[in-house]
Amino acid sequence: MKIWEEDPEVTNVQVVGHEGCWVGLKGNYNLAWYELSRHKLGWLVSGVLALLATLISVFLICLHLRNYRTPKEQRYIIRIVLLLPVFSIGSWLSYRFFHKAIYFEALRDLYEALALYFFMVLLFNYIGTDKNGQPDTKPEDQEQGELLTQSQSNAIVASEQAQSGQEDNTQENHEAVTWPFPYSCKKINLKKSVYIVAITVGMFQYCLIKVILTAVIIISQFFGRYCPQSWSPKYASVWVTVINFISVSVALYYLFALYLIVKKPLYEKKPGKKFAAIKLVVFFAFWQKLILQILSLDRFNIIKQTNVWTKEDIVNGLNSLLICFEMFCFSIFYFFAFSWKDYKLGPNERRYYTRWKLFNDAFNMFDIFRHEDEYGVGLGRMRALPKILKNKMKKKKIGEEEKAK
Repeated sequence: MKIWEEDPEVTNVQVVGHEGCWVGLKGNYNLAWYELSRHKLGWLVSGVLALLATLISVFLICLHLRNYRTPKEQRYIIRIVLLLPVFSIGSWLSYRFFHKAIYFEALRDLYEALALYFFMVLLFNYIGTDKNGQPDTKPEDQEQGELLTQSQSNAIVASEQAQSGQEDNTQENHEAVTWPFPYSCKKINLKKSVYIVAITVGMFQYCLIKVILTAVIIISQFFGRYCPQSWSPKYASVWVTVINFISVSVALYYLFALYLIVKKPLYEKKPGKKFAAIKLVVFFAFWQKLILQILSLDRFNIIKQTNVWTKEDIVNGLNSLLICFEMFCFSIFYFFAFSWKDYKLGPNERRYYTRWKLFNDAFNMFDIFRHEDEYGVGLGRMRALPKILKNKMKKKKIGEEEKAK
């Protein structure tokens, strides 16, 4: 078997699919299916990593579907976990069809913005969904697929009250939460719903801007005005990078502020692991590509063009290969951060969803436009959040007093 086989006489080649699943070089020089080039080997490695990440993620999703007892939480967990297969497959395709990598990356990053939104809604649903400000301890009705007996419902309420007494958190301590740096001198006053609305808008803006930027990338690339290898302001790539940097930074800032608000009342939900899981993916997806692009600039000339590959091709290939490896590592972390065991059905419990309705509820992402007040898009439920948090802290205080007696 020949490895690292390249023809020094070949220049300006493009990768095409003449060899089925393998990749050959266009022109007089063409590798047989059993011969490996650098591109073939990298594509094979990234494909194996993407496949493993996808299988682990799909396995976790299937476990949640089999134990689908809390739709208001699990539907968003499933959609967040789906981020890993989207990134893995998108990066693998970007490596394989590197001359079309811009389009795959744009669509892949669009789902990243949706995943951030789903994580925000998940945190709000952990707190409760009662618009009147009462903690949500009631099971969902039959149409939503979660049928529990009254005794089971009472048992859940009693269990939550027992767990609430285990944490030494007071309402005063919770209200002392301050904004992250650089506004750490200011407190987040939960009695004013404007703070919750600000967090919601600060995160939701990333979804809207990402949709606009995706359209700009696709259109400008089609007309040859994107030019990601250039930092000249006359090309769209510079402005897309700057706007995306500002937008994602604002979203992550407000996401961290939201985490500071809910980490004490939601301690039993382990929000720290979930926050780290979603933030790591966003961090590597943005900064990794930016660093590689900087290293390819003529000023540094660390990533150099060859007679076969341009700097842009090398940057896209390295970034895609690294993302496939990272998604494999993250898939293992996600398996524990978004564990299905918290929703495991008891021996006498069963879900009443039909198979079609189960998949429709979990994967129909258009529900974010229908259930505005209930699932966090509208501001009505956000205004009720301070009262919900206050009642949860009050319930914990009652649990502590009962435990002390």
